[in-house]
Amino acid sequence: MENDEDLIVEVVADVEEIDAVDQYPSTAVAVVVMTWEGKILCVHNRAWSCFSLPMTKRRAHEKWLHAALREVAETLNGIFRVDKLSRSLDYCEVTNIEGQRIGPLKFLLKSADKEQGMRDDQIKIYRLAVHWLDLAVKPVLAPDVRGSWLTIEQVLDIHTQPVSRTARFVAGMLDRHSKESGKSFPDRSIVWPENK
Repeated sequence: MENDEDLIVEVVADVEEIDAVDQYPSTAVAVVVMTWEGKILCVHNRAWSCFSLPMTKRRAHEKWLHAALREVAETLNGIFRVDKLSRSLDYCEVTNIEGQRIGPLKFLLKSADKEQGMRDDQIKIYRLAVHWLDLAVKPVLAPDVRGSWLTIEQVLDIHTQPVSRTARFVAGMLDRHSKESGKSFPDRSIVWPENK
């Protein structure tokens, strides 16, 4: 989320409730859950001094999928092509410039957090759009990206330190939905809610 604030959070699960609250500043954030061989990439955020999921603020008039693709390019230090883009802009195939398939990038779900920054004590609403890139090839991280591959259980375990609260929040949503489907993340057969 490109800021250096330490955050204390209060989770607000009802997106409609968040939409009704207009007294707080709002930031749209594209989150990319990248998986490889059943593990989730957590990248080190220097400003927060912890590991989080790759994420970026969505720019004005930018589509969610475009923001997610921008984050993929920054994390994997590549120039990518988009193939098989869906009309609803919730799915595409990502290939590198040589035409090698990187994997499918798809929208999973939206949620929101109400967070209070410790530095400025200001409450903010973070609107999260979670995307999943299930990597088809062994990923090469950008030279300035420090990453760790963790199971969903490791991300959720409060003893795994330092993992950001946002990473745990997103992993918790994915884990709950997967278990409700009788599966475990990252099972490709999970059907995701149409919450667009």
